[in-house]
Amino acid sequence: MKKTLLSTMATLLLLAAAPLLAQGPPPPGGPGGPGGQSGPGVPKEAVATFLKLTDAQKSAADELMASMKGTLDGLDAEIKANREAVDAAIAATQPDATAIGTLVIAGRALAAKGKAALDGLDASFTALLTDEQKSRFAIFKEVLEALRPPAGGPQGGPPSGTGMPGRRS
Repeated sequence: MKKTLLSTMATLLLLAAAPLLAQGPPPPGGPGGPGGQSGPGVPKEAVATFLKLTDAQKSAADELMASMKGTLDGLDAEIKANREAVDAAIAATQPDATAIGTLVIAGRALAAKGKAALDGLDASFTALLTDEQKSRFAIFKEVLEALRPPAGGPQGGPPSGTGMPGRRS
């Protein structure tokens, strides 16, 4: 029975989230974008409603997001500068493979820092939840992962976590 309930909830979430996710992520600085209040393309109220968060949990989640915003904004700026440096190094008349390699390795390290920061945020947010909410959150994340387009765009590409991170605007 529990398995049926979970698959029913996942199906309902999929149906509810599909129109939101089909719109794509909002512009930077808007709700859900950098500086927004939830993950890209998913309104924070939709998450709060699905998880049945209390006002105290919503407040604590807002504090977590606010503290993470500075970290992520700083990493975004570093990643953008790194990508521009890689592009410039590749476009040089005499590209220096060693310099390019060093920049690519630095870019991967920045991406790893970003992933670690997001993993920390996920763990901190999950710690705020009850057992039932944790189950709902796990379903929510599975549905979002299932709806995520394949890495590398329509033609595919390297699996997530390989190569340079994708462009964020």
